[in-house]
Amino acid sequence: MNNSSPTPSQNSREDEIQELLNEFGKCLKIFRFDLAKDLVDEFRAKLGQTNCAINAKDNSWSLLMQSLAQIAVADRNYYQLSFLLPKMFFRKEDGLQRTYALIAEDLKNAAQNVAIGSVSEHLLSQCRHYVNARIQMIQLYILLANTADREWEELTRRAKIETEQTRRFSHPNLLALANLYQDEVDLLYLLLKLQCSIVDGNLVKSVTALKEVKDKFDKWLQPSEAAAANRAGFASWLFKGSNEKTAHKSRLITWLIQFKAHLLAKFTLYYCDSLGPYCNPTDLDTILTKQHIVANSPNYLTLCRDFVSKRSDIEYFYILMNRTERDEPFYGFHYVRTQNRFDQSQQVEPLKGLHEKFPIMLRLPIHYEPNSLPIPHRVDQYHDEIAQLIEGNGRKFFENTTLDKTFYCERLEEEIYAVAVLDGMKIREDVSVIAFLNELGLLVLVLLDQSMSWYSRIYMWVREYRQRNRVKGWMLTKSLNIMVIIQLIFLGYFQVMYLYAVCWQMLEHKQQAVFYICVFEGITILAFWSFMATIMTPVAKVPDKFRADAKTDGDLKANTPFNGKRYLPDQSTQDMMMQQMEILRTFCSERNICTMERDHFGERIRYCYECRLVKPDRAHHCSSCGFCVLKFDHHCPWINNCVHYGNYKSFLLYLSYSMTFLCWTTVTSLEAFVRYFVKAHWVDDLIAFLMIAVGILGCICFMYWPLGEMFNYHRGLVVLNETTCEQAKIPRIDGDPRADYNIGTLENLRQVFTIV
Repeated sequence: MNNSSPTPSQNSREDEIQELLNEFGKCLKIFRFDLAKDLVDEFRAKLGQTNCAINAKDNSWSLLMQSLAQIAVADRNYYQLSFLLPKMFFRKEDGLQRTYALIAEDLKNAAQNVAIGSVSEHLLSQCRHYVNARIQMIQLYILLANTADREWEELTRRAKIETEQTRRFSHPNLLALANLYQDEVDLLYLLLKLQCSIVDGNLVKSVTALKEVKDKFDKWLQPSEAAAANRAGFASWLFKGSNEKTAHKSRLITWLIQFKAHLLAKFTLYYCDSLGPYCNPTDLDTILTKQHIVANSPNYLTLCRDFVSKRSDIEYFYILMNRTERDEPFYGFHYVRTQNRFDQSQQVEPLKGLHEKFPIMLRLPIHYEPNSLPIPHRVDQYHDEIAQLIEGNGRKFFENTTLDKTFYCERLEEEIYAVAVLDGMKIREDVSVIAFLNELGLLVLVLLDQSMSWYSRIYMWVREYRQRNRVKGWMLTKSLNIMVIIQLIFLGYFQVMYLYAVCWQMLEHKQQAVFYICVFEGITILAFWSFMATIMTPVAKVPDKFRADAKTDGDLKANTPFNGKRYLPDQSTQDMMMQQMEILRTFCSERNICTMERDHFGERIRYCYECRLVKPDRAHHCSSCGFCVLKFDHHCPWINNCVHYGNYKSFLLYLSYSMTFLCWTTVTSLEAFVRYFVKAHWVDDLIAFLMIAVGILGCICFMYWPLGEMFNYHRGLVVLNETTCEQAKIPRIDGDPRADYNIGTLENLRQVFTIV
């Protein structure tokens, strides 16, 4: 510890660092993370020219600068939600958390070596609090993304706790950094609070929360708007409808804005009847249309109106709340206080009976008079049937022979249901009605869309195009072999380069050249054989034993959310999941099918809704091929084929032989490269020299990426007995995410290479 009084040069250095902290925080506040890092790097370079530490014992300032640069990079990845993105090769589910944890550890160690109560010690502690707060927020976002049937109250409580973290930031030079964190966490808390108010049936609190969310958004994004006055700023791109592609794009900010628009659409849907007498319906449609264009948010009210208007057999469509578990009196969603606050004799009476237990939130077609007080809907002829349907333990389909009506039901939230009343008796369930209700059931927002890889999108587009145009589609399908053709062209080039330029033109000893050629051609034959075996091996499809019959598949799809394009079992409610598990258990028992893997909910048997089959252990659906594959590893564009159970051995041999081929070619070609300068035949050997130089450069590039990276990656997978798909999404063996298929290194190698 150095307790001596600071020198003038030390005070000057502290002033410079505090000024840097101000600029650093301002850059982060406008989401210019690269600029913030550049400022720190420039200052570190300036310190390096003189002395990185104020004195010989204290290097805390240099450690602080290093940590700030790391914070800028980590925050950039944080705002891109990199901790939720799937990785192509290496799974780093907690990679960003680990980065923040290492930064916090460095800051803690640096703070232990400085005087307690000094400026540097205070700054180091404040930065460590900021980093730890980021770790907590990552955990909150992961919980929000991975929870299917979300406990909104618990998430709101956790967000409220995170808002208290800002009290730890007290240094004025870190005020901008603290505000960046505080605005984000306050905004998330307000959004979750708004969600709770909406689903709780509290109209007044929802309106208040909407106003708070709007004000907080304006405050949070205002600095970035001001900084982007002369360029395509992110906020202007979102709120002013700019189509500029150069705008700053942050996944986190984009999701928060979409979340806000989503909640506004949900609020308008649930409280349309309550707002109708006070608002112009055209204004509501205008607001929702604008939000749909700006934030790509759903317009639930228009969706319901269009569905009802297109179906002539739908008499009514309801959204109502199940308040059977609540004890407090209910006066209506619009109610705040007595109609005449000065006359206590004219108090509003609470609703009774079914109108209290199952109050109607929305009825289509809408019936209300403008500029008049809303009154509870009275659907006495259907209220009993709707109540029975909601209390029917997950029933979605109900026929009433007396009324000659058919009722369909879907749970949207914990206590909110959608009900459609159709004229006449239906012989079977109406698929279009069920699909619409399932789509409406996706009101629970998904945090991050796990999009497919770029080549999977290409394969799917080609497959769909081939169905429309068979001739051109066939030609496009064959063109997908372009990566295979490129590899064959490179192989031919290396053959000419090595045989002519290296062995014939540059080597002087025939015995050496013959030995080189024998080894080279031997490795080439092995690599080419394994390459063709990998390509030509048929894809290992799932046996027909696992394919579900029409009834089982129909029952599953009827109990699974559908968004109009695909089924989303991850969005299933608890009741849906129970129905799905029972259906799948029955099917597997009848077919004598035994599987150990479960989906990420822990108990549900894995089922593919596209292939209509139960997935065997380690089988996954390939989006590029369009069907499920046994022991699916990944779809490799370099071979235009899946890497799977049938060809994984030949694929690993291809990687190994190819790496050996490149290493041998590079090492032996270096001698010929050097001989060009030794022989000094500058003109005669120029063509051979250029061929060798290009070949060596190509070998080095391929050894680094992609071949070298894939070889090193799959070498680790074989030792652990894992696949690329299992690295990206951890399998749950018997519901346990910690279990794996690792049976020891030697046994793993024997299993993959089929060694007896």
